[in-house]
Amino acid sequence: MVCDYYMANHMGGIYIFSFQVFYGVLLQYFAVLANKEPLNVELLNMLVKPLIEMSKEIPYFAAICARRRIEATRKQFIESIKQSG
Repeated sequence: MVCDYYMANHMGGIYIFSFQVFYGVLLQYFAVLANKEPLNVELLNMLVKPLIEMSKEIPYFAAICARRRIEATRKQFIESIKQSG
């Protein structure tokens, strides 16, 4: 019985980790597409719903990803201000 409980927790942990890795890859792909020209709005729109749904399953990880993206955008913004001013 204890072995079954351990395996269930272990497999759940592997699933969550794999899910987070896939989410991170999909999010990175979204970011790359969002920076390409011409902008492929149709493809980006297709990725939005899965990303939102996945974010609900791993909210803490999604928040960490969002925070890092915001920090990177802020850093780029500050650098562009320094260079132009």
